[in-house]
Amino acid sequence: MQGNLERNHFDPEVMGYPTTRVLAVEDDDDPVLFVPYTLTLSLDSMAPEPGLSKPKKALALRELLTTVIEIAEKSGIGEIHFQSDDEPTIEFARNHGFEVLEMKTLRLKPRTFRAKKVR
Repeated sequence: MQGNLERNHFDPEVMGYPTTRVLAVEDDDDPVLFVPYTLTLSLDSMAPEPGLSKPKKALALRELLTTVIEIAEKSGIGEIHFQSDDEPTIEFARNHGFEVLEMKTLRLKPRTFRAKKVR
């Protein structure tokens, strides 16, 4: 995995997460592809009350983040993912330990995959 670091952005810390496992694909008993996978906690669409003041929103976000971290720690989850286009929210997240990832995020819903023919 280290040999393909430029393209796959492998993070060695992932191998230490309690929920990490590694899948290997073999061809004639020789491994040809490896991929670590791990459970992550993914925060979806945030919906603050319309008109919520910036200070109250910051307090609510801090409380939310504290709870989410507790859930992740109790579940053995090593990463929390959050997607946002809202710059103030991104700034808050950065100031509280989130990092902006430069790679694209891809999503697959298993029910969608099974419903379509793979090309």
